Amino acid sequence: MNRRGVFHLVFLVLMICSSVAAWADYDPWGVPDSSEIRKDLRERWFTAPLSTVRTYAPEAYQSKAGNNYQVRFEERGNEVAIIVSPAQDIKIDLYNGTEKQSTIESETYPENASGSWILFRSAKNGKPVRIRYYFLATNDIFIEFTAQGKKVLADFVLFNMYAAKGVPLGVTFERLYMMSFPELRKLTKKSMPWYLASVSPGMYHSNLQMISVIRENLNKIESVQDGAYDELGNPVSVFSKEPRTLQDGEDENKIQLSQAGFLKWVVDGLVAANVRGYTYLDPLYRNTVTLPNGSHSDVFSQEYNITFSLDWTRNLALALLSVQQDKNYEYTHSGVDVAISPFNSGRLSGSDVSANAVGYIKNSGYRIGVIKALLYVLAITESDHCYLAAVREASRSDQNDSSYPEVGVFNDCAIFFPYFDKNGAFVCTVFQGGKEIPFDKFAEKYSGSFVNLARLQSSDRFFPLEAKTAQ
Repeated sequence: MNRRGVFHLVFLVLMICSSVAAWADYDPWGVPDSSEIRKDLRERWFTAPLSTVRTYAPEAYQSKAGNNYQVRFEERGNEVAIIVSPAQDIKIDLYNGTEKQSTIESETYPENASGSWILFRSAKNGKPVRIRYYFLATNDIFIEFTAQGKKVLADFVLFNMYAAKGVPLGVTFERLYMMSFPELRKLTKKSMPWYLASVSPGMYHSNLQMISVIRENLNKIESVQDGAYDELGNPVSVFSKEPRTLQDGEDENKIQLSQAGFLKWVVDGLVAANVRGYTYLDPLYRNTVTLPNGSHSDVFSQEYNITFSLDWTRNLALALLSVQQDKNYEYTHSGVDVAISPFNSGRLSGSDVSANAVGYIKNSGYRIGVIKALLYVLAITESDHCYLAAVREASRSDQNDSSYPEVGVFNDCAIFFPYFDKNGAFVCTVFQGGKEIPFDKFAEKYSGSFVNLARLQSSDRFFPLEAKTAQ
């Protein structure tokens, strides 16, 4: 080989090495990667005695790609956390009278930002326990690697649910100190549900359109205990199905809707885009549940409709499906119920629970603690859907006697619109009874309850009843 050939070979090797180094900080998913920095932190931060690490002040580093990181130490009870987190810009609005000026504050290093890497060590002996890696804009989703002897087990966690748990990794725990995110993803390509990280914000136009229209109409809706509108747009009582007149104190210029009436109002807006008129009232009362003969629930149901909101939401979803598909469906063959079980187990009430406790239960739905994670999965897999929620709360046939067994009663209902915003963060908009409420407030309100979901195909063509016609 001549000297010119040797020069070209050396140049090619240098280019390859440079590319490999750059790849450690580059990820097509846009996840900031600190692997090059972590290689230099191993002896000083990851394996050094805790008595030494505890003396360190936070340190700043910059990757070869120019990304800034902070390394810091925090006590966490029985564990200590060594956090390697990227800088994150935060927009701050400053007001001077009526004028607003926006500034960018970039000296923040959240531990749950996309690209944050955390090593947990035992506070007692300093041994490594687990590594957590955040990789999405939604900060309740991460992968975690646990050291168990010579084995390393991987978990995929979203909103306290395990989409994968205890997956053997096939590398040493110490190897993870220097592994980049693309390398981790390649290593677990077949064993971890990475489709749950495939976020496409542009796929939710119909949900966003419906949310926008509903919000525009909220100030025209008056929440009442018993109010809806029939197929002709006339006010009726949900309970009696009889024509409804304005009650004392109600505003004649607004639409009077109960929780159930509000859901019908939403579905009516989708139905009206396909046919003249709105959803018929009578079919919404059809029973979708057969209670065990002679059971306490069966006896209780003779005096009280314990499946009202479950039947109502299912039948509303069924009515819309029939209109959209131009075909008459029976509930049992419609597929309107969400009945998937995507989680291996979960972290509920401070401890892990089995798959049976986080899966779907027929005619009950899901535990409230599962719903947010479930809606995230549905946003990934069913981007053009929203969901009618029927809430099952515990009640007693005799409220004054605690010896009576509890019965699950479906009274309340709401509608969920899950989607990903322009930054790729998961959002779930909740409307109930003509009001918008934060999802976490909804979950807190119904703590301990079950929620059954009935799917609706959302649409840009959404024309709900307007206040001026509801008089």
